[in-house]
Amino acid sequence: MNFDFSEDQALVREQVRRLLHSHACPEMVRALLEGDLQAGQPAWQDICEMGVPATALPEALGGNGLGYLDLCVIAEELGAALVPAPVALSRFVAMEVLLGFAEAEPGAAFLQKLAEGRSIAAFADCRRPLSANVQIEGHTASGWFSLPVDGMPADLVVMVGPGGALFLLELDAAGVAIESRPLRDPSWPEQAVILDSAALLPLAAGPEAGEKLDGLLARSAVLVAFQQLGGAQRCLDDAVAYAKERTAFGREIGSFQALKHMLADLYVSVELARSNCYHGAWALMSDAPDLELAGALAHVSAANAYLACAKGNLQVHGAMGFTWDVDCHLHYRRALWLSGLLGGRQAWKQLIARTLRDEAAGRIAEADIAGQELADGL
Repeated sequence: MNFDFSEDQALVREQVRRLLHSHACPEMVRALLEGDLQAGQPAWQDICEMGVPATALPEALGGNGLGYLDLCVIAEELGAALVPAPVALSRFVAMEVLLGFAEAEPGAAFLQKLAEGRSIAAFADCRRPLSANVQIEGHTASGWFSLPVDGMPADLVVMVGPGGALFLLELDAAGVAIESRPLRDPSWPEQAVILDSAALLPLAAGPEAGEKLDGLLARSAVLVAFQQLGGAQRCLDDAVAYAKERTAFGREIGSFQALKHMLADLYVSVELARSNCYHGAWALMSDAPDLELAGALAHVSAANAYLACAKGNLQVHGAMGFTWDVDCHLHYRRALWLSGLLGGRQAWKQLIARTLRDEAAGRIAEADIAGQELADGL
C-alpha cells in the first residue's frame, strides 16, 4: 500500500512552496504585529491566482479540479511558510461549512465569490457565552460576538446562532459595526462585531443542521491539522539546523545529550502527528464513517506537535530565540492561535474520549450478548 502523496501532489507542493518562498512571509507577520492588517495582501493575491481557495470545491461552485489531498498538501506548505493570509479561517473552516450547506442559494452564490478570492469569510460560533451574546429574532440579530482576524479582515461571516441555526452575515450591511480589540497577541488580532437589528441570511436550522455542522468542522480539523503539521516540521528543521551550527565549549550544541533527547522527542511528536494527519486525509477524501474521530485525532496531535516544536525551537536558539529578529516567536504565536481555532484542544479531546468510550461500551454489550447466547445454547 502507498501511504504517501502522489507525484502530482508532490508537484503541487513544489509549486506552492516556490510561490510562498518568493514572499517574505515572516516580515509580513511583523508588519501585522505593527497594525498593518493588509500586510499579507500580496501573498493572498498570488495564492488566489494559483486557485488555492477553489481547491477541493465542485467545479459547478468554482472548483479547479483538484481534490482534498491536494488541499492537505497546500495546507502543510502554508503552515510552514507562516503566511499571513486568511486561508485557515476562510477556506479551511468557513468555506467547508458553506460547502456542506451549498444547496441553499445564499451559500452557493457566496462560495463562487470566495473561490475566486473576491471575498474573505470567517466563522463565528455564537453558542459560546464568553465570546458572544447575540439575540436573534426572525432574520435579524442584535448583540455582539468576537471575530478573529486570520491575516486579513473578513467581509462575510458564517455564524452559528445561539440555538444552533446557521446564518450568513455580511459585515458591510446596515446595523453592523466593527471595533478592534487589543489582545495579548497583536499578530492575530480580534474584532468585536456589534449588531443592531442586522439582517441575516438563513442557511440551515434544526437538530439535523447541528449534527451536520459537527461533521463539517471535523473536515476543517483535518485541514487545520495539516497547517499545524507544516509549522511543526519547520520549527523542528530550524531547531536542528541551529543546533548543528551553534557552538558552545568548542563543539556544536547539537552534540549535547540533553538537546539530542529533546530533538528526538520533538521528532517523535511530529511523526505521530503526521500519521494521524495522513489518516485524517484518507478519511476526508473517502468521507469515512469515523471522520469525526480522525479529524479530532489529527487536530489534537498536530496541535500538540506544533506547540512542542515551537517551544523547543525557542529553547534550542537560547537567548537569540527570544529576540524580535528571529522567527521563533512568530511560530509560537501561530501555534497557540491555531490550537484554539476550532474551540480548543480540550473539546476535541473530549470528543475522542466519548467516541472511544462508546465504542468500548458497544463491544462489551456485544460480548455480553454473545456470551448469553452461548450459555443459552449449552
